[in-house]
Amino acid sequence: MALIAHEDKPIFHIAPAAGWVNDPNGPFMYKGQYHLFYQHLPEGCEWAFGLVWGHAVSADLIHWEHLPHAMVPTAKSLDADGCFSGCATVDTDGTPILLYTGVRLRTNVDAQPPPPPECDLNLPFIESQLYALPADPDDPLLVDWVKEAAPFIGVPPPNMNLTGWRDPFVVERPCSANDYEWVVLMGSGIKEVGGATIVYRTRSLKHKDSWRYDGLLCVGDGDTGAPDSGAQALGPNV
Repeated sequence: MALIAHEDKPIFHIAPAAGWVNDPNGPFMYKGQYHLFYQHLPEGCEWAFGLVWGHAVSADLIHWEHLPHAMVPTAKSLDADGCFSGCATVDTDGTPILLYTGVRLRTNVDAQPPPPPECDLNLPFIESQLYALPADPDDPLLVDWVKEAAPFIGVPPPNMNLTGWRDPFVVERPCSANDYEWVVLMGSGIKEVGGATIVYRTRSLKHKDSWRYDGLLCVGDGDTGAPDSGAQALGPNV
Protein backbone atom coordinates (compact mmCIF):
# COMPACT_ATOMS: atom_id res chain seq x y z
CA MET A 1 0.00 0.00 0.00
CA ALA A 2 1.46 3.37 -0.98
CA LEU A 3 1.97 5.91 1.79
CA ILE A 4 -0.30 8.86 0.99
CA ALA A 5 0.17 12.21 2.72
CA HIS A 6 -3.08 13.34 4.30
CA GLU A 7 -3.46 15.58 7.31
CA ASP A 8 -6.31 13.49 8.74
CA LYS A 9 -4.91 10.03 8.02
CA PRO A 10 -2.04 8.27 9.82
CA ILE A 11 0.93 7.29 7.67
CA PHE A 12 2.38 4.32 9.54
CA HIS A 13 -0.86 2.80 10.82
CA ILE A 14 -3.17 0.41 9.02
CA ALA A 15 -6.30 2.10 7.73
CA PRO A 16 -8.64 0.84 5.01
CA ALA A 17 -9.50 3.06 2.07
CA ALA A 18 -12.96 3.75 3.50
CA GLY A 19 -15.46 2.69 6.12
CA TRP A 20 -15.61 1.81 9.79
CA VAL A 21 -12.63 0.02 11.36
CA ASN A 22 -11.97 -1.25 14.90
CA ASP A 23 -10.67 -4.22 16.94
CA PRO A 24 -7.34 -5.40 15.48
CA ASN A 25 -6.97 -9.19 15.64
CA GLY A 26 -3.52 -10.77 15.46
CA PRO A 27 -0.88 -10.18 14.36
CA PHE A 28 1.03 -13.34 13.66
CA MET A 29 4.00 -14.16 11.44
CA TYR A 30 3.53 -16.82 8.75
CA LYS A 31 5.89 -17.71 5.89
CA GLY A 32 7.67 -14.35 6.07
CA GLN A 33 4.56 -12.17 6.35
CA TYR A 34 2.93 -10.47 9.31
CA HIS A 35 -0.84 -10.89 9.15
CA LEU A 36 -3.22 -8.45 10.81
CA PHE A 37 -7.01 -8.65 10.77
CA TYR A 38 -9.53 -6.02 11.85
CA GLN A 39 -13.25 -5.37 12.15
CA HIS A 40 -14.48 -3.50 9.08
CA LEU A 41 -17.62 -2.04 7.55
CA PRO A 42 -16.55 -0.97 4.05
CA GLU A 43 -19.84 0.74 3.19
CA GLY A 44 -20.35 2.90 6.28
CA CYS A 45 -18.63 5.17 8.80
CA GLU A 46 -20.70 4.15 11.83
CA TRP A 47 -20.86 0.83 13.65
CA ALA A 48 -23.58 -1.52 12.40
CA PHE A 49 -24.31 -5.21 12.03
CA GLY A 50 -22.76 -6.95 9.04
CA LEU A 51 -19.16 -6.65 10.23
CA VAL A 52 -16.46 -8.35 8.16
CA TRP A 53 -12.81 -9.18 8.89
CA GLY A 54 -10.36 -6.99 7.01
CA HIS A 55 -6.93 -8.46 6.28
CA ALA A 56 -3.55 -6.86 5.62
CA VAL A 57 -0.02 -8.24 5.36
CA SER A 58 3.43 -6.75 5.80
CA ALA A 59 7.03 -7.89 5.72
CA ASP A 60 8.24 -5.07 7.99
CA LEU A 61 5.20 -3.81 9.99
CA ILE A 62 5.45 -0.47 8.16
CA HIS A 63 4.45 -1.13 4.54
CA TRP A 64 1.10 -2.91 4.38
CA GLU A 65 -0.84 -4.56 1.57
CA HIS A 66 -4.59 -4.83 1.97
CA LEU A 67 -6.04 -8.15 0.83
CA PRO A 68 -9.64 -9.26 0.21
CA HIS A 69 -11.73 -9.62 3.34
CA ALA A 70 -10.82 -12.77 5.23
CA MET A 71 -14.38 -13.38 6.45
CA VAL A 72 -17.80 -11.99 5.62
CA PRO A 73 -21.24 -12.98 7.01
CA THR A 74 -22.87 -16.04 5.48
CA ALA A 75 -26.65 -15.98 5.01
CA LYS A 76 -28.71 -18.46 7.08
CA SER A 77 -25.69 -19.27 9.24
CA LEU A 78 -24.51 -18.57 12.79
CA ASP A 79 -22.70 -15.44 11.53
CA ALA A 80 -25.48 -14.23 9.23
CA ASP A 81 -25.43 -10.72 10.71
CA GLY A 82 -21.78 -10.25 11.52
CA CYS A 83 -18.35 -11.74 11.96
CA PHE A 84 -17.56 -10.10 15.29
CA SER A 85 -14.15 -9.84 16.92
CA GLY A 86 -11.90 -12.62 18.20
CA CYS A 87 -8.27 -13.50 17.64
CA ALA A 88 -5.83 -14.90 15.10
CA THR A 89 -3.16 -17.42 16.01
CA VAL A 90 -1.20 -20.41 14.72
CA ASP A 91 -2.32 -23.85 15.88
CA THR A 92 0.05 -26.45 17.32
CA ASP A 93 0.26 -28.15 13.90
CA GLY A 94 1.52 -24.91 12.32
CA THR A 95 -1.78 -24.00 10.63
CA PRO A 96 -3.17 -20.47 11.14
CA ILE A 97 -6.65 -20.28 12.65
CA LEU A 98 -9.12 -17.46 13.22
CA LEU A 99 -11.39 -17.64 16.29
CA TYR A 100 -14.34 -15.26 16.21
CA THR A 101 -17.87 -14.62 17.41
CA GLY A 102 -20.60 -15.04 14.84
CA VAL A 103 -23.88 -13.19 15.45
CA ARG A 104 -27.34 -13.52 14.04
CA LEU A 105 -30.19 -11.13 14.74
CA ARG A 106 -33.16 -12.54 16.58
CA THR A 107 -35.35 -10.88 13.94
CA ASN A 108 -33.55 -12.71 11.11
CA VAL A 109 -36.10 -15.36 10.22
CA ASP A 110 -33.62 -17.14 7.94
CA ALA A 111 -31.02 -17.60 10.69
CA GLN A 112 -30.78 -20.62 12.94
CA PRO A 113 -33.00 -21.09 16.03
CA PRO A 114 -32.18 -19.57 19.44
CA PRO A 115 -30.31 -21.45 22.16
CA PRO A 116 -32.09 -23.27 24.99
CA PRO A 117 -33.68 -20.93 27.59
CA GLU A 118 -31.01 -21.53 30.23
CA CYS A 119 -28.33 -20.35 27.76
CA ASP A 120 -30.31 -17.59 26.03
CA LEU A 121 -29.03 -14.11 26.98
CA ASN A 122 -32.18 -12.51 25.50
CA LEU A 123 -30.19 -9.97 23.52
CA PRO A 124 -31.35 -8.60 20.13
CA PHE A 125 -28.71 -10.89 18.60
CA ILE A 126 -27.44 -14.42 19.37
CA GLU A 127 -23.74 -15.20 19.68
CA SER A 128 -21.79 -18.34 18.72
CA GLN A 129 -18.07 -19.04 18.85
CA LEU A 130 -16.68 -20.05 15.44
CA TYR A 131 -13.40 -20.56 13.60
CA ALA A 132 -11.94 -20.40 10.10
CA LEU A 133 -8.92 -22.05 8.47
CA PRO A 134 -6.88 -21.06 5.40
CA ALA A 135 -8.06 -22.59 2.14
CA ASP A 136 -4.43 -23.01 1.08
CA PRO A 137 -1.90 -23.21 3.93
CA ASP A 138 0.92 -23.05 1.36
CA ASP A 139 -0.12 -19.52 0.37
CA PRO A 140 2.06 -17.08 2.35
CA LEU A 141 -0.57 -14.36 1.92
CA LEU A 142 -3.43 -16.56 3.20
CA VAL A 143 -5.84 -14.81 0.87
CA ASP A 144 -8.73 -17.30 1.11
CA TRP A 145 -10.30 -18.63 4.31
CA VAL A 146 -12.87 -21.37 4.91
CA LYS A 147 -15.27 -20.97 7.81
CA GLU A 148 -16.39 -24.01 9.79
CA ALA A 149 -20.19 -23.99 10.00
CA ALA A 150 -20.38 -25.73 13.39
CA PRO A 151 -19.30 -23.73 16.46
CA PHE A 152 -16.42 -24.73 18.69
CA ILE A 153 -18.59 -23.46 21.57
CA GLY A 154 -22.27 -23.22 20.74
CA VAL A 155 -23.81 -21.63 23.82
CA PRO A 156 -22.64 -19.72 26.91
CA PRO A 157 -22.57 -21.26 30.40
CA PRO A 158 -26.16 -21.77 31.60
CA ASN A 159 -28.03 -19.67 34.16
CA MET A 160 -25.31 -17.05 34.68
CA ASN A 161 -27.40 -13.96 33.87
CA LEU A 162 -24.79 -12.77 31.36
CA THR A 163 -24.96 -9.49 29.41
CA GLY A 164 -22.82 -10.77 26.53
CA TRP A 165 -20.47 -13.56 25.48
CA ARG A 166 -17.98 -12.83 22.74
CA ASP A 167 -14.47 -11.96 21.49
CA PRO A 168 -12.49 -15.20 22.18
CA PHE A 169 -8.82 -14.48 22.82
CA VAL A 170 -5.97 -16.97 23.27
CA VAL A 171 -4.01 -15.96 26.36
CA GLU A 172 -1.88 -19.10 26.77
CA ARG A 173 -0.63 -21.70 24.31
CA PRO A 174 -0.29 -25.37 25.40
CA CYS A 175 2.77 -26.00 27.59
CA SER A 176 3.78 -28.01 30.63
CA ALA A 177 2.75 -25.16 32.96
CA ASN A 178 -0.91 -25.37 31.87
CA ASP A 179 -1.18 -29.13 31.39
CA TYR A 180 -0.75 -28.69 27.62
CA GLU A 181 -4.06 -26.90 27.21
CA TRP A 182 -5.03 -23.72 25.39
CA VAL A 183 -6.32 -21.03 27.74
CA VAL A 184 -8.87 -18.76 26.06
CA LEU A 185 -10.65 -15.71 27.50
CA MET A 186 -14.15 -14.57 26.56
CA GLY A 187 -15.52 -11.07 27.07
CA SER A 188 -18.73 -10.98 29.10
CA GLY A 189 -20.63 -9.36 31.96
CA ILE A 190 -23.09 -10.28 34.69
CA LYS A 191 -26.32 -8.33 35.07
CA GLU A 192 -26.43 -6.06 38.13
CA VAL A 193 -22.77 -6.89 38.83
CA GLY A 194 -20.59 -5.63 35.98
CA GLY A 195 -18.08 -6.69 33.38
CA ALA A 196 -16.60 -10.18 33.59
CA THR A 197 -14.00 -12.27 31.79
CA ILE A 198 -14.76 -15.96 31.28
CA VAL A 199 -11.99 -18.57 31.11
CA TYR A 200 -12.11 -21.63 28.85
CA ARG A 201 -9.57 -24.44 28.45
CA THR A 202 -9.15 -26.95 25.67
CA ARG A 203 -6.61 -29.38 24.24
CA SER A 204 -7.86 -28.69 20.72
CA LEU A 205 -9.11 -25.40 19.30
CA LYS A 206 -11.14 -27.18 16.63
CA HIS A 207 -12.84 -30.00 18.57
CA LYS A 208 -15.90 -28.73 20.40
CA ASP A 209 -16.02 -31.66 22.83
CA SER A 210 -12.58 -30.66 24.13
CA TRP A 211 -13.65 -27.22 25.38
CA ARG A 212 -14.61 -26.67 29.01
CA TYR A 213 -15.69 -23.69 31.09
CA ASP A 214 -13.12 -22.89 33.79
CA GLY A 215 -14.71 -20.09 35.78
CA LEU A 216 -14.23 -16.32 35.84
CA LEU A 217 -10.89 -14.56 35.65
CA CYS A 218 -12.38 -11.32 36.99
CA VAL A 219 -15.78 -9.77 37.62
CA GLY A 220 -17.18 -6.31 38.34
CA ASP A 221 -17.69 -4.95 41.84
CA GLY A 222 -21.44 -4.49 41.69
CA ASP A 223 -22.79 -2.19 44.42
CA THR A 224 -19.66 -2.13 46.59
CA GLY A 225 -19.01 1.54 45.84
CA ALA A 226 -15.98 0.79 43.65
CA PRO A 227 -15.64 2.56 40.27
CA ASP A 228 -18.09 1.37 37.65
CA SER A 229 -16.71 -1.70 35.86
CA GLY A 230 -19.22 -1.33 33.03
CA ALA A 231 -21.91 -3.76 31.92
CA GLN A 232 -19.48 -5.84 29.84
CA ALA A 233 -15.74 -6.46 29.64
CA LEU A 234 -15.42 -7.05 25.90
CA GLY A 235 -12.23 -7.48 23.90
CA PRO A 236 -10.26 -9.34 26.61
CA ASN A 237 -7.07 -8.84 24.60
CA VAL A 238 -7.28 -5.16 25.63
